[in-house]
Amino acid sequence: MVEIVKPAVDKLNYRCLTLDNGIRITLISDAGADKAAAAMDVSLVLLPVDFSDSVVGLSRLQLA
Repeated sequence: MVEIVKPAVDKLNYRCLTLDNGIRITLISDAGADKAAAAMDVSLVLLPVDFSDSVVGLSRLQLA
């Protein structure tokens, strides 16, 4: 279980989960909000081999 450390004035609710596929997520809830939103932060590992011809979609990155 992950403990979120936050200041006493922070009234948001936090919950950390690990999905079946190993992805760790943090849910943040604001009971007073009138809108909803979602965001995603993706960590990436740079490999020493160029796989750009075999990797397609969002995972294909071009480095300058």
